[in-house]
Amino acid sequence: MSFTKSSVDCYSIRPEENERHRCLWALVYVDSNTWTLSASSDCGDYSYRWGYEDGRTFKQFLTTLDKSYFLSKISDRTEIDEKESIIRMKEFCINMYRKGSINKQEAREQFDHIKDIENGYYDEDFEHAVYENLDYDDYNDLVVHKYPVGAIAFYEVIFKELQKILKDEINQGSEVV
Repeated sequence: MSFTKSSVDCYSIRPEENERHRCLWALVYVDSNTWTLSASSDCGDYSYRWGYEDGRTFKQFLTTLDKSYFLSKISDRTEIDEKESIIRMKEFCINMYRKGSINKQEAREQFDHIKDIENGYYDEDFEHAVYENLDYDDYNDLVVHKYPVGAIAFYEVIFKELQKILKDEINQGSEVV
């Protein structure tokens, strides 16, 4: 059996008062040897391990990550965006009518079902309501999923602050490789 021990940098981040409604604290661990970032925070626990890259350090790499890419690595789109889903359903219904796939009466019925869903008139959850009320086999195409609020807050409040800290370390030459 063999093992490797590496040192990991731990960043304790506490946002400013004006951001505390979104995230109060985080402990972020950066392992430059294994290119792993892991965090425990009050807006969720997140981790991801990237593949190695030549030409730059892990901390340099972390400073370049944008919201979309970062969220795709630490989270899944698990929450339903009801507002965007309603917009997509209405657009779909209009397109079906324009293509002649449904007639005016069928389009009106579909719009009435969409309005009911939009107004919260359903017994089960939102996805089930779409499945039950819309005459479309691939109903999941109409349901828009988004990242959880906690993951978004983690990126916007904690990770962006970590990026500033890492940039300062790199600029001051105090980055440990």
